[in-house]
Amino acid sequence: FINLKKNNLINNSYFYLKNFISKLPKSIKLIVIHNRPHFFFLLKKKFPEIKFILVFHNDPNTLRGSRSINEKINLLQDCDKIIFVSSYVKMRFYYNINNFLPIKGEVIYPSTNYYNHNFKRKLKKDKIIVFIGKLNSAKGYNFFGNAAIKILKKYKNWRVIVAGNEKREFYNFYHERFKIHNWLSHKQIISIYKKSSISVVPSTWDEPFGRTAMESSDMGNALITSGRGGLKETTFNPIILKKINSKTIRNEIEILIKKPNLLKKIQEFNYKNKKINFNDNLRRINNLKENLLKKVNFKLNYINNNIKILHIANFDEKNDFRLSNINLANKISNGFFKEQINITNFSDR
Repeated sequence: FINLKKNNLINNSYFYLKNFISKLPKSIKLIVIHNRPHFFFLLKKKFPEIKFILVFHNDPNTLRGSRSINEKINLLQDCDKIIFVSSYVKMRFYYNINNFLPIKGEVIYPSTNYYNHNFKRKLKKDKIIVFIGKLNSAKGYNFFGNAAIKILKKYKNWRVIVAGNEKREFYNFYHERFKIHNWLSHKQIISIYKKSSISVVPSTWDEPFGRTAMESSDMGNALITSGRGGLKETTFNPIILKKINSKTIRNEIEILIKKPNLLKKIQEFNYKNKKINFNDNLRRINNLKENLLKKVNFKLNYINNNIKILHIANFDEKNDFRLSNINLANKISNGFFKEQINITNFSDR
């Protein structure tokens, strides 16, 4: 990492950018930027000979550097590779330019290796309903909480586990079988998914992807979701809410509780049929890097190669790298490392 101190007196992003430019080794051949298209323009102007990969994790129309048509056209012309974390995010990039520009860019979904979990192991589920994420209205927590309390009052052998926090909104849902955890580590979250039966992801905003939906489904939960944004892309067999409110959430949960055979069938299908494969994604990322670097005549697998890469992304440094195991930026860096390429990670947060 390039270790830069924080400066609260000025814009931290540009402070970081200015300082790492001054520290950038001349041997760097490739820079990967996550969710900071405005960084690309500044860096490309400064280093026109370097190859760039830009990864969009959010709606490009909300990010500096990709809001206008001209900015998008310039990105398509000048950026060597563009990656989107979902087809929804890609669609949002092209929504106002697809009539007169060829579509460019690949969709590579975020993925998880689940700490080498053995998926041949049989499911062993408890009567637990889970909600994981920010406890706010954008995530639909206000609707979920009301629905969950009514379910618990009616079905005495079911429990609810919630993990997350939110300083800007507060909801006072209480029941002796309604357990709220503060933010947990990713490994703890996966452990909850292993034993829970039903996962609810009722987001009211358009999620760029939906990691919670993907992971809970992969670990054998019946997934109830709003399907907003990229949520439909996370699994083969989601239960899509017709309307996002407490009543529809309660009704869908109750159907699964009343029909245990249906619940078990959905759980087993989700567990055996993961839509997104970690190793496949890693292979795609490595192929993308290899093809890009071949254009400048560098051999990836040569043990003494002199390729050096500066990788600019959010490596979750402010949270002590809590999400490093699932962080797409970290996966890309690991791929470079496995190819024996000298890579320097630069965390802009």
